[in-house]
Amino acid sequence: MTSQIYEQHAKYLCPDNPEEIFNSCGDNMPCLYDATLFNSKFLGQENMNAYNSFTQDRLQAIRQSMAQNTCPNIQDATESPSISGVRYGASTASHSRINFQNQSYPDPKNFKLTFSFRTVKEHGILWIWANYKFYTRYFYLNMENGFLSLEVKGHKHPKVMRYNAKRLNDNKWHHVELKKKEREVRLQVDDLPPQLLKDMPNPKVMKRRMYVGGVISRHKKNFTLPFDGFEGCIRNFEVDGQVYDLVQTSRDVVPCAITQGVAYVQSGGFASFNSLRDFGPESIMTDFSIRFRSSKPNGLILSLLSNTNHMKARVTTHIEDRSLVFNAFLMDYGVKISQRIDLAICDNQWHQLSVLMGTTHFILRLDEKRLEIPVQISREAIEVIRSLPVHVGGLSANVAMAHNLDSTIGCFKDLHLAGVFVPFDKARRTNKFIPDGCPYI
Repeated sequence: MTSQIYEQHAKYLCPDNPEEIFNSCGDNMPCLYDATLFNSKFLGQENMNAYNSFTQDRLQAIRQSMAQNTCPNIQDATESPSISGVRYGASTASHSRINFQNQSYPDPKNFKLTFSFRTVKEHGILWIWANYKFYTRYFYLNMENGFLSLEVKGHKHPKVMRYNAKRLNDNKWHHVELKKKEREVRLQVDDLPPQLLKDMPNPKVMKRRMYVGGVISRHKKNFTLPFDGFEGCIRNFEVDGQVYDLVQTSRDVVPCAITQGVAYVQSGGFASFNSLRDFGPESIMTDFSIRFRSSKPNGLILSLLSNTNHMKARVTTHIEDRSLVFNAFLMDYGVKISQRIDLAICDNQWHQLSVLMGTTHFILRLDEKRLEIPVQISREAIEVIRSLPVHVGGLSANVAMAHNLDSTIGCFKDLHLAGVFVPFDKARRTNKFIPDGCPYI
């Protein structure tokens, strides 16, 4: 008799339009969940999918509304790239492309190039102007062993001009002025003495395009270039007195910033470290902590997993709809934990996450929020967790796709693994990760 009453009530609550359920339930979660259960009996698969989608959208809207009501409005405190400069080196394909389609082309025989740069790296490509189909004729301005070097190739052998006044990889801003007039080149840095070289060739290059900081991936793949892309900052890039935007047509560049101990993760980026057991002695407990800041609603914070065994053993912490979610999965030990912390992740605000894992309980802390999860797992299972490599900010592409976990585009600091502070430059592998260049603090 009772089941018949429930079924009648379910039919009443399940019209073709699932929105009518909310006219009855409002935001009452038990009512919504009951209605979902009733719907599974009476709605067709198509309507059921529509209902579930509507429910998820409603829940997401509620969480976002809560975040907006509880979070302060913090803006990105970042200078414009025109002031701070552009940072190259987040990936091997990092570069800017200067196009001259709508303006008069510069003349390879007579032109003036000026810009400022800073770096700590000894090698890297600062500027390229070439016939990009074959790269047989070109201008290359490189950093070589810390010195500025200009290589020019026409139809004969290349000529190289090395600026020997001083090493320039000292992380200070240096102003470069390059002038070419017919077959004479003049190169000067800051107030140092200029260098002249005559009998320079006039290569037939593609007049309408230059590259700054590197080149596109196809060029790197098909041609042997003298160095990898530039790692550092460039600003105030001018050709014949005209300033050009280094961000408008670019890849994997960010505003320049020097932030000691504060790392930046770009889209698709990550930093991978050794396992927890490499940082602390054997114990029945293990832990990690980190501080992070992002303006995105989703993204991975920190994970413990092996790229070859991630379907059987993993621990992940990630942002989902501006809430933090903790997952632990150990197939061989029957461990399957999924827990959401009900505290809004606020845009552009620093949050501190710490996780302590033991045989009888896991303790999660997000800022002042503390959550204890009772568990019963073996010491051997804890050792499996301690053996997993650590990944900050994201995962390699195939693993990220398998678990639907994007990178957290944002900044990280104060990484502790097994109680030990770990600098970001100790990462074993990085991709689109700048260990000391967060532009958003």
